[in-house]
Amino acid sequence: AVLADGDRIGVAHLSPRVAGATASGRRAGEVGRAGDGEQLADVLARVEKQVILDALAKSAGKKSQAARALGLSRPGLDAKIERHGIDVGTIRSEAKKRRGES
Repeated sequence: AVLADGDRIGVAHLSPRVAGATASGRRAGEVGRAGDGEQLADVLARVEKQVILDALAKSAGKKSQAARALGLSRPGLDAKIERHGIDVGTIRSEAKKRRGES
């Protein structure tokens, strides 16, 4: 249940986790503001890439698992990985290092 005065819920009603910093380090709402001189397509591409990177990091570079988490097909995720120039091998290596493997 959500308790709020009136019929609208604003940022002040959200938990710090929801209203606070995103995985990219930006605060919610700082994705791209009008007047920043950045095109919508560029903002969306940056956000999409970060979401994919986060899913791949959570899955230790397992693309099928990341695709499921994102609601994408594996080929769909592969196409986005290629489009954004994401190096899945590096993500897997970093995951192994965190687990203490070589």
